[in-house]
Amino acid sequence: RVGGRLRRAALTAGGRPETMAESAVRRDGGSAVTPTTSTPPLGSVLRPVLRALAAMLVAGAALALAACGGEADAPAGGGDWSRPIEFRQGQPVTATLVNSRLAVGASRLIFGLVAGDGSMIHDAASVELRLYALDDDDSGTLVREVGLRPSSLVSEWDHVHEDGSTHVHRDPIVTVWRETVDLAHAGWWGAELAVTAGGSRHEGLRIRFFVVEEGAEPAVGDPAPPTRQPVLADGRDIGSLSTAEPPNPGMHRLTVEEALELGRPVVVAFVTPAFCRTRYCGPVLEQVVTPVAERYAGRVEFVHIEPYDLERLRSEGAFVTVPAMEEWGLSTEPWVFVVDAEGRIAAKFEGVLSEEELDEALARLGG
Repeated sequence: RVGGRLRRAALTAGGRPETMAESAVRRDGGSAVTPTTSTPPLGSVLRPVLRALAAMLVAGAALALAACGGEADAPAGGGDWSRPIEFRQGQPVTATLVNSRLAVGASRLIFGLVAGDGSMIHDAASVELRLYALDDDDSGTLVREVGLRPSSLVSEWDHVHEDGSTHVHRDPIVTVWRETVDLAHAGWWGAELAVTAGGSRHEGLRIRFFVVEEGAEPAVGDPAPPTRQPVLADGRDIGSLSTAEPPNPGMHRLTVEEALELGRPVVVAFVTPAFCRTRYCGPVLEQVVTPVAERYAGRVEFVHIEPYDLERLRSEGAFVTVPAMEEWGLSTEPWVFVVDAEGRIAAKFEGVLSEEELDEALARLGG
């Protein structure tokens, strides 16, 4: 802070990260780490290993498999996707898939871009996606070409000059690049990005990821789980239900089950303001959900659920998820679900989202 004070952070959608379960997974089926030059080619010997690992992920629905891509490692176009993609420290741009997992159907893909010095890229002039369906021979069929849109979290603060004048600085904290695409079938897919940033164009940024037949969390169109999470009416202190500063008691007034019984749209937000664990979460509750809730007061119910057992987290430092997370099939945060008046999932958002995205989802419901 230079002669000023931090005012607030705000999510914007103008201008639009390692997954939350780590996007870079060894091609040999090992732990989630960044691929290195020692990674062997993905040939006929390794392919069964990858398929076995993919089957495990379908059963557990815990991770989305992906590999970070570098422009020097993969040529543009469909071509052969079997060759390992190397990550070289200091390469100009590295692309990362943020989604923890992806399932068949309409999916909001979110990517992060990192510069050679490790800083996040916020101001790319353009980010273009070429989406490929990969076959058993690791060749790709182009499915869609689309430009990605940015969603950025920014901090706003007053810079006070010596003469007493003030102007507002707006500095980005985190930026993801997003688009909703149709993933028509389970199996391996490929994303190839072309990024224009800093006056240069970087092509061939490739990411492989696995799509499961059915995700663990509710899909769009599914009934919302009628969760009976702890609320203020149970005699709970607001500090045991929320880590927001200040907390919003209105979001802890009703259980999800009670909100669904009112017969109007419901927004359910699994977020933790105080215990964000990744580079790509941020104050989604304070800067997205709360402002939208104020605009839709009386028309839409908003429910906030902390994903971790706050008593154990504060006393033991243990990140133990609450029963509601299991009921909704979640292993990461933040997640925000929009439920229609009939109690079915109308939209869902993993990770950073903008007010604009949440507004658009509610507008489609006529809220």
